[in-house]
Amino acid sequence: MATAFKTTWLEEQIHRSGGGVHAVPVTLTPLLAKELLERNFDNRSLAESRVSLYASDIQAGRWAENGEPIIVSRDGFLNDGQHRCAAVIKAGRPIRTLIVFGIERETRTTTNQGKAKTAGDYLAMAHLPNANTAAGIARMALLLGRGMAVKGGSRAVTNSAVIELVEKDRAAILRSAEFACRVGRKCSNYVAGVPFGFAHYVCSKINQEAADQYFWQIATGEMLSAGDPAFVVRARLATLGKAAREAKAEALLHGWNAYRRGTQRTLIRITGSMPELI
Repeated sequence: MATAFKTTWLEEQIHRSGGGVHAVPVTLTPLLAKELLERNFDNRSLAESRVSLYASDIQAGRWAENGEPIIVSRDGFLNDGQHRCAAVIKAGRPIRTLIVFGIERETRTTTNQGKAKTAGDYLAMAHLPNANTAAGIARMALLLGRGMAVKGGSRAVTNSAVIELVEKDRAAILRSAEFACRVGRKCSNYVAGVPFGFAHYVCSKINQEAADQYFWQIATGEMLSAGDPAFVVRARLATLGKAAREAKAEALLHGWNAYRRGTQRTLIRITGSMPELI
């Protein structure tokens, strides 16, 4: 009975769109999402990673009704919204959204043409200082917390998850972002602010004063001797050149462990995994 009701409703909206464009606020259930996907012809391939990200936001309660509609063409085909529909099915939970009916089918090639907002953009809109660096720190922390490689992982967590972490641990993340932008710029020629700030953030969780001292040494090179962890890390960072941020964060964290132990180092090896911190 539920399927028949939904099919009748969807068909009625499509029929109504013959008279012009109209928008309907709806609860997009897994059943309705499935029916919409059955009308999904000649679209790009589904990106399962994107579906999983959306589904995780839905399940975590982070999904927001933001006015961005699902679009159904005048002749009843899904023009835009396949990833949201697939995510609702994967999550097994409904979301509130708009469905716009009556758009010409040919216009689907013009959707998603604007510049996507980043988590840093949203934090800046909320007037948080050093927003892009704070967002980058949170994104790396989320990836590490999931046991995932940081490399190439900018899309592996959603903006909503990044913003949620910044809100949850705002003081610590903003402090490390400020430290990275103020102190880290002294060594910006060989390590960018985000991996520097991320490493400072996770080390500060262990000992904030020690983290400030160690990363000040990294940034300035002041009062260092050969064999000091910060000295060796600075040299290693310079040899890494334009290596990905995860390699530079790993070097910083290996050096931190040596700094905490009070041991000398002659070499920092990059293994491709973050060390357990002490």
